[in-house]
Amino acid sequence: MTRLSADVAIVGGGACGLTLARALAGHMRNIVVLESGGLAEDDAHEALNAVDIADGCWSDQEFAARDSYHRSLTTHWDGARQTYGLRCRGLGGSTQAWVGKSAAFDQIDFEARD
Repeated sequence: MTRLSADVAIVGGGACGLTLARALAGHMRNIVVLESGGLAEDDAHEALNAVDIADGCWSDQEFAARDSYHRSLTTHWDGARQTYGLRCRGLGGSTQAWVGKSAAFDQIDFEARD
């Protein structure tokens, strides 16, 4: 077992974790980023995404739509294993499957709402 020592431990090398690490870098802190995957996705780490979900949560039509949509985003996505959302294990996290689907904020995003 390897023992790591740091002032700040960030769990997850996705968009948030890497942004936080970069913001803290250079402020006289030792930072460690813990990521469950490698530099890229692989089948072994994808297995960590398995989620148990109650039967009947998705209709066959909904499952087929999810499969059709997510399958094109990553080569390791398995709808039977990732029964909720899309997760990518590896540096960058789920940004590996975003393929430019992030959008700039609109003014309404900053307004008070119910």
